[in-house]
Amino acid sequence: VHALKPFVETGHGYKYGSPQMDTTLTMSASFFYSLLKNKSGELACTDDLHFNLYPVPVTDYLHIKNENDFFIHEIEFDIYDASGNKIINGLLKNIDPESVSEINLNKLARGFYFLRLHFVYHEISLKFLKQ
Repeated sequence: VHALKPFVETGHGYKYGSPQMDTTLTMSASFFYSLLKNKSGELACTDDLHFNLYPVPVTDYLHIKNENDFFIHEIEFDIYDASGNKIINGLLKNIDPESVSEINLNKLARGFYFLRLHFVYHEISLKFLKQ
C-alpha cells in the first residue's frame, strides 16, 4: 500500500498522473474516499489485494478475511463451479481492515469452486473446496 503523494486534489476529485508516463486517472472524491482509506484514515492505493479464505474445506459458510491495510466500501463477488458456471453472485459491503465477511454456501454440493472478487479495476480468483 502506498501513500497517495502522486494524487492531486483537483477540486472535483483526485487526479493521478505522471509526466514521465503521460497518463492520468481521475476519480470523484466521494468514490475515492469511500473505497480506499487505510487504518490511519489516510487515502491509500494498492497494486495488490490480499484476502484469506477459511475454513478449509468449507462446510456451510465461507469466511473472507480482509488482509489489506485499508477499508473497502464494497466489493462484488461471483462463485463459479469447476465447469465455469456462475452459481452465486453478490456484494460484500463495509469491509474494514482485518475484518471477516461470510457467504452462506450450505446449499452448494460438494466440490471445487472459484470465488472471484471484483474491486474497482482489480479482479482476484481464489479456489476453495466445499465439503
